Amino acid sequence: MNLTRIKDDNLEPALELSLIEMAQPNSPMSPMQKHRLTEKGKLFFSRLEGKK
Repeated sequence: MNLTRIKDDNLEPALELSLIEMAQPNSPMSPMQKHRLTEKGKLFFSRLEGKK
């Protein structure tokens, strides 16, 4: 698993689209950093689930 590729291919685009946000925005390089869905992300994924 290549963590740089995961970041570039998944996390960065989701952050740019405001689908996710950093749990600790003031410490982006923290080893404890986590990400969570925004309201926009929750809406996006609920609509995506509805198309199945």
